[in-house]
Amino acid sequence: MSESNRRRHPRVKASKVVAHLRGEGRTLSCTVENISVGGVFVRSSERFEPGVRLQLTLVRPGMRKAPALTAVVMSALAVPGLVGMGLQFDPPAGEDADRLHKLLEELGVPSEPPPAPARAAAPSREEPAVELPLESQRLMVQIQGLMQQLGETTEEVVRLKAQLAAVTFERDRLKNENTELRVLTGRR
Repeated sequence: MSESNRRRHPRVKASKVVAHLRGEGRTLSCTVENISVGGVFVRSSERFEPGVRLQLTLVRPGMRKAPALTAVVMSALAVPGLVGMGLQFDPPAGEDADRLHKLLEELGVPSEPPPAPARAAAPSREEPAVELPLESQRLMVQIQGLMQQLGETTEEVVRLKAQLAAVTFERDRLKNENTELRVLTGRR
């Protein structure tokens, strides 16, 4: 099953959002790559191991009050050029739930109510969660990062193709204009 099909909540790119993580006596500031109601993928200079419980604050320019949340590291990767972690939020409550919901709305996450605080687990019709080996988790995070880079690269290729088409059109227009001027002036 693909990564996108296992997601419970839609994710969006998180422009200009920073996560401040605290756990195991360390604090990290991370760039938020994407976010959903249920979690976030961050890039950082260091990582925490899967299973570590963290406190985090999500900050974006212009925010008056940032949501203070807790989360569990679900996946972590550290390879040359990519250090990242997938974090699953614990259900927020009160003002922090409202702040998270507001941030998600501003980022364009499709509207859905904030998750309710945790209660006794009800039977689920979804597939049971499968705990992947650490190496598989690392590969999944790496694939996620590569897929995002591929998406960004594809967007850039589309933009460059449109720019090339405009330049080609202008070149052809100038060639035609030049030909017309030569005909009018009797030059060949």
